[in-house]
Amino acid sequence: MYILGWYYTLADFTKRFGTGRPFSVFSACILDPYYEKYKGMTGIPRPLLSSSFTDKYCIIYVASTSVPASLEPSRLNWIIGGVKDTLKEDSEPQWIRVPVSPL
Repeated sequence: MYILGWYYTLADFTKRFGTGRPFSVFSACILDPYYEKYKGMTGIPRPLLSSSFTDKYCIIYVASTSVPASLEPSRLNWIIGGVKDTLKEDSEPQWIRVPVSPL
């Protein structure tokens, strides 16, 4: 499976967004400001977080090959702009291969 997003080592994620559990930091430092920016709007697509303490990474992503609707071009352009602004990120998101968990 591939996801479209921004890859951070755990150390870079912590340095950039703050210390704590990645999902707590993601919620407080990324999702809260993102939703505040679009307050009052409905149906806002949201970024997601994939992280691994074993492999020491965090990926903030906006689309996945496992969810075809997330690949719709106008949705992608809109969410990429909003998330880039929230992350204060200059780089474009990249396609990143992630393992699929067995059921």
